[in-house]
Amino acid sequence: GFMDPSDRTGMYTAALYDSDGRPWVAYQNETYGGSIGTHWMIAKWVGDGSGNCGEGSLAGKWDCHDLFASGSPQWFSSSALSTDIWGRVVVAYYVGVQGHPLLARNIGAGGICGPYDKWECFVVAPQTSGHDIGKHVVPYVKDGSLTLFYQNVTLGVLERAGYVYPESGNCGWSDDSNSYEWQCFTISDMDGIYMDRGIAV
Repeated sequence: GFMDPSDRTGMYTAALYDSDGRPWVAYQNETYGGSIGTHWMIAKWVGDGSGNCGEGSLAGKWDCHDLFASGSPQWFSSSALSTDIWGRVVVAYYVGVQGHPLLARNIGAGGICGPYDKWECFVVAPQTSGHDIGKHVVPYVKDGSLTLFYQNVTLGVLERAGYVYPESGNCGWSDDSNSYEWQCFTISDMDGIYMDRGIAV
């Protein structure tokens, strides 16, 4: 196990072993670094004492960092982990207050966010402004293509979002590219009945 010393931490956890057998943990932390707000965290087992978290006999054997941060607390979130065909870790979170998913992939060299700039990070805005999307989000990667499955709370439907950039999509606006980088569409209509259930892929 590991311990992040912050007060309100370890919420909405997900765990995964990567292709090298190292455990990763995604979770939510509301007091990381002494800042008030919410931080969506990732912890990786390093085992050699070079990390920044863990206590007692595990001190320094985990490396804990925030991938995303918000200045407001969240009343509901979720975390999910996966790997791509190259064994790189992919993590998705749901931001309950703003109503959209977050996605990050550990790509190593060439990253632009996260610890040591080794991640690529996405904020997937809804296709329709004001819609609450991303609840129970699950990342899935096939042939290197990033895909998210989640519930659209506003419409009560199951949706899929695929990363299509540099092609033009219909959701996930990016100010950096000045375009919609994701293609979102409905998979299943629940006949207007919203069921608060998880998703598995």
